[in-house]
Amino acid sequence: MRTALISAAALAVGVMTVFPALSGDYMKDKAAVEVMLSGKTLKGVYLRTKSPYVLRFGADGGLVNQVGAKGKWWVNDKVQYCREWASGKLKGNKACMDLAPTPNGVAIYYRGKKVAEGGLTD
Repeated sequence: MRTALISAAALAVGVMTVFPALSGDYMKDKAAVEVMLSGKTLKGVYLRTKSPYVLRFGADGGLVNQVGAKGKWWVNDKVQYCREWASGKLKGNKACMDLAPTPNGVAIYYRGKKVAEGGLTD
């Protein structure tokens, strides 16, 4: 009985550890991510606060959010969307996140947890 409980607990921990990686089928083609974001606007929801979320991805690597904060964006060798804010309340904040396609656009994951999702427009 004790072995079964330990095995069940280990399985549950294993599932919890693996689940974030399975929560999205992350994009793996760097060029495809660059093309998908370049010159586009993401309009969606920032899930932590359930607030509107807008990001404008300039073809030149510039980035602007819904309140006018500016920064830069790029895709790293791990095929993650990366950004660094140059102004606004997150000035100096740098992060890289995974992207996964959704039926209506794209989802953004940070450390395996979905933090934003929305649609992309020109």
